[in-house]
This record gives sequence, structure tokens and C-alpha cells, in this order.
Amino acid sequence: MKIRIESLPGTKRERTRDQLLVSAQELLLDHNAAALGIRQVTTHAGLVHASFYNYYPDVAALIGDLGELLGATHTAAVAGLGEGSDDPAVRFARITRQTLRIVAQQPAFGRLMFDVGLPIDRLGGELRLRLQLDIEEGASRGIFDVADIDIAVSIVSGANS
Repeated sequence: MKIRIESLPGTKRERTRDQLLVSAQELLLDHNAAALGIRQVTTHAGLVHASFYNYYPDVAALIGDLGELLGATHTAAVAGLGEGSDDPAVRFARITRQTLRIVAQQPAFGRLMFDVGLPIDRLGGELRLRLQLDIEEGASRGIFDVADIDIAVSIVSGANS
């Protein structure tokens, strides 16, 4: 389903930018980020090709904004999951389960976040930082036995420091 620019809130400039983001998101459900082109996005959005440059210098900038938008969406979805528990293991488990639940219940979101080549550094960085803080707290409280926090975070998150 195509979203019409007029149905989006905000100024005309904001609506046009949002339409570019929506079009890129819809196109990425069938293609990967490397295959996305300016003409393809603007045609899908119902815009003139040259109007793209009023908002983005290139497709990489559009994809960067879309990656940030999806990261912010995830952050909002897990906000508050650590509240109400002073156990860092419980907080980590809640955030991990919610992330997996989002991907399972909304496969399109999961595909956009992990399969099409969007930059997910922000999401990964936020999850890694939250994990590190929880491991540090757990270690300081004697809940976890950790010799090296950085190695523990890397092992649990599956990423390099």
C-alpha cells in the first residue's frame, strides 16, 4: 500500500522527506540496499527525480536516515523494559526477548533491520552498551562472575570490541 504525501503530518518538506523514506522502506522489502537507486525511489514515491537532491545527496544518506529511524523505533519498543527490576540479567533477558519478538511478529521489520544492508550500528551500539552496563552491575553485585567485562560483552553479543 502506497502512502500519499498529503496523508502524512507535518510541512510539505517533511512529508516529502517522509515519502522518500517510506518508498525506500517499501522497496527494500523486495531488494537489498545495494540495489536501491534514486530513480527507483523517486518513481515509487511519485516524485520528480531531481527532487531527491533537495533532501539527500545520495542513496547512502537516505539509507542512513532509514537505518536511524528503524533504530529509534526499536529503542522506543524496548524502552522501559528494564524498569521495575534491579536484576541486570532480567533486564537483559527482557530486552533480548522483546527484540526477538519484534522480529518474529513483524518479519518486515526484522528483514529491514538485519537482511537488506541497512546500517544498524546505532541499534547494535545501544544494545551492546545496555548489555555492558548490566554485566558491570551484575559483576559489582556478585550476580555474575566476570574476569573481563569487554570479553564477556563480546561473547554474549557476538561482536568484536
